[in-house]
Amino acid sequence: MQMHSFVARLVQPGRANKTTVEQEWQLSVATSAQLAQVRRWLERYAQEGGITIAKRERYVLTDDYLDTSDWRFYRAGVALRHRRVGEQRSEVTLKALNSTTPAFKTRWEASEHFSQRLTHTALRAFFRSSRKTIARLVRDVAGAMPIERKFRVVNHRDEFQLRLGLSRITVALDRFKVTAAAGSSSPHYRIEIELDSDSDEAGLAAVEEFVAKLQSVFRAVASCQSKFAMGLQMCEAAPATVVQNFGEPATVAAAGANPLAMTLAYAVLREQWAAFRANEAGARLGADPEYVHRMRVATRRMRTALRVFRQLFPPQAQQIRSELQWIARVLGAVRDIDVQQERLWQWQTEGVPLDVAAVHSHLRRQWQRAHRKLIDAFNSRRYAKMVEQVEEFLRKPVEASPLALLPARQVLPSLILRLYAAVRECGDTLTAASPPTAYHLLRIRIKRLRYVLEFSRHVYPAVAERFVPRLVEVQDVLGSYQDAHVAIEWLSSQQKANGVHARGAGYIERWRATMDNARAQLPRLYRRIKGAAWMRVVEILDQE
Repeated sequence: MQMHSFVARLVQPGRANKTTVEQEWQLSVATSAQLAQVRRWLERYAQEGGITIAKRERYVLTDDYLDTSDWRFYRAGVALRHRRVGEQRSEVTLKALNSTTPAFKTRWEASEHFSQRLTHTALRAFFRSSRKTIARLVRDVAGAMPIERKFRVVNHRDEFQLRLGLSRITVALDRFKVTAAAGSSSPHYRIEIELDSDSDEAGLAAVEEFVAKLQSVFRAVASCQSKFAMGLQMCEAAPATVVQNFGEPATVAAAGANPLAMTLAYAVLREQWAAFRANEAGARLGADPEYVHRMRVATRRMRTALRVFRQLFPPQAQQIRSELQWIARVLGAVRDIDVQQERLWQWQTEGVPLDVAAVHSHLRRQWQRAHRKLIDAFNSRRYAKMVEQVEEFLRKPVEASPLALLPARQVLPSLILRLYAAVRECGDTLTAASPPTAYHLLRIRIKRLRYVLEFSRHVYPAVAERFVPRLVEVQDVLGSYQDAHVAIEWLSSQQKANGVHARGAGYIERWRATMDNARAQLPRLYRRIKGAAWMRVVEILDQE
């Protein structure tokens, strides 16, 4: 996961919060006696000189895992945890759920620490009104939804802070139970080893050797489930059971191979709307740019469906299309900066000599402003009204014309042929001297054709399998060209308005090279969607 400008929301001068990238191993043993053997072994290992015990603590952790009724934090890829350490202190943590392997986990987490134990009332007040970064992130994700406890983990922990060579590690011996609405689990016994975030590759290797020794001596096995995953399984209303119904058929696949035109059109909208809503929580958080990207793509696909199938829908569908265009613009402002940041990291990784410090800093500030506008849009009455309008429209389909009741195979061929003709009209006249607007128009028309063929993938599977990948190649090159053009225009305006020296840093020139490269690739890829490849598509459409 690329955390880009999201990190800047967590790591701020003067803030009391703690943000780390956690490197952790989790091992399980079968009994409490085995856990006691590990404790004695650690003490003996220290006496023999293998490690140094810098500190040792015993305490009880009470962890409440929190979320909204529709599991927004889980869908954003994070866990929200309120931890009480004995009777002395509390901490509130947001932790990424992703991990690289079952045993070894690498993930970011951000915590706010409190010197006193927070009551339920104090915790709600913190989330509601605190200016601390964690509280603001919680509000961003939750919106107007109340936050509730999903399950509790009570953990008796024996913690050793060790020095292993030059590395500092924490070894926690845990005996815990998980309690949820469905009841309490049996006790679990676990060894957690966490490497200090400042350790180098040599430290990582030393800890891996230490972990291997624990596994060998005590037959400890890699934990395939986190405490969070165990808690999810015990929740009566787990995320998998929270399914929003926008009507049937819910997907293009469910519509079948020979649906009515109206059935297919509504299935397309429901499938894309489900994707749009599923990614909202992650877009609210802002930790992973893919959530915003997927939401934006879903709006594009819905707008394409509403446009090309407009004769199948009642007039109110075009009002929905207008509202989708509004939220797509807000998403696009964030996405355009994400693209620039991703490309900047790519160039730095490749060793491209660019002086990009000022540009990077400026992009980060602009991303934060754009993301704040996105949160404001999500929390607005306009957005709530749009959601209500779209979902009512999807659940109560209206027969708009006799065309809607025809089989899709009678409606789609003429539509596909018309979209392809529009592509050729634009693409055949394109030259290296054509302006960026002409390239962008070709991209839009190819995108519409591609989307309709993908909407029809179960009606014409051979077309989707053989021809759509060719369209994707052309669209990707045109997308690279358009991204570069947008970046240059944006950076040039910022250079004038805010003194960002992108040209002096070579950043704009690098984007120009991207445009030149895309322009050079396009003719060869464009030829692949003409001639025999297209005639095979026509033959398939004629057979139907």
